[in-house]
Amino acid sequence: MNNDETKQCVVFGAGALGLGFLGPELTPWYKLVYIDIKEKSNILSQLSEKGYYYFNEKGPAGRVMKVENVSGVLAERTEEVKTAVRQADLVFTAVGEANLNKIAPLFADIILEPDRDQPLKILCCENGLEIAAKLRQHIVDITGTEPGKALMTGDTIMGRMCQIMSPVSEGNKPVGPGIDMEVIGEPYYGIPAPVDILDGVSFNLDPFKPMTPDELAAHEDVKLLAHNGLHTFLSFLGWERGHEDYFCELTSDIRLMEIAHKLLYEEVAPALLSKHQGNLDRNYLMNYLPTIIRRITCPGLHDRLDRGRRDVMRKLQQWERLVVSIRAIHKEGITPRLYVKGLSVAINFAIENSICDLTFEKILTSVCGFDPANEKELIEFALEQRMK
Repeated sequence: MNNDETKQCVVFGAGALGLGFLGPELTPWYKLVYIDIKEKSNILSQLSEKGYYYFNEKGPAGRVMKVENVSGVLAERTEEVKTAVRQADLVFTAVGEANLNKIAPLFADIILEPDRDQPLKILCCENGLEIAAKLRQHIVDITGTEPGKALMTGDTIMGRMCQIMSPVSEGNKPVGPGIDMEVIGEPYYGIPAPVDILDGVSFNLDPFKPMTPDELAAHEDVKLLAHNGLHTFLSFLGWERGHEDYFCELTSDIRLMEIAHKLLYEEVAPALLSKHQGNLDRNYLMNYLPTIIRRITCPGLHDRLDRGRRDVMRKLQQWERLVVSIRAIHKEGITPRLYVKGLSVAINFAIENSICDLTFEKILTSVCGFDPANEKELIEFALEQRMK
């Protein structure tokens, strides 16, 4: 662990979340070391040689932030990476669920070091379900034993929408001199994290929101159903209704905005409040819902609709946002007709664009994982929506 006055965090992933959320939130109190692959060497060099990068905050009014106290290390420099992790008070992963197995061996090596007397604390920032548990299992598979208190892993929630884009837009600043890339994001603050990982630590907690496991689970569901799910839902419904460019253009489609509002207030809200009674404040949720529509459609973010539709077959899988949301709502006794409509449009998009050669019905059962015996009602909803 780092004993310097400035505490240190290591971030695996110098991408949109790492540079657009973690950097601006943490660097007022922490030194950040970013780890990434050689394809990001230009950004890592900027961080190490200059010690800063630029972040373009985009809301009702924009501002440029100089994010300082940062450095970068190539992932292939294993010993340098291990040294950074050993000195870290906290480690963040923002590499995508599919890449967790690639960084797990390094963590396994560190927790097995005989002279290590502090737990390795890792917060996982990837979208998805039980990401921290999956990372922990990767490490257990490598070590052959449960590490116990030597390893503390937990999920967190990346609530800020942010992107890395190229070329740099007029009025924005690039990541650094000579790099034709920009980091943009909305003004959204606070990093929810498990209270047991943050409890008793000596570093500054201002950027964090300590939560119990039940509270964190509730807020993860809010993010998944009301934010990630709505973003995907709007991208596909927008496509069906002839919108091709940016999310901000959807606000002119009054009917689509009405559908999004009904999705949130008639399906998502009652399901979340039912599932998380006692751990999700009703007023917080009802105030959050209208803001998420405004945030997704914020003109300053220049968020393209095709970003919400990319990797459509992954987003149709049973552990992804659309199917998880549908099942969560249905389990609470609420009919998820609008969410199923979004799923049906996503399937049609995949078929019409020759992304998948399976039939509509086969995608429902083989990709989405719906069980014809036990989830007949949901399958029928989807088939009905396909015909509309």
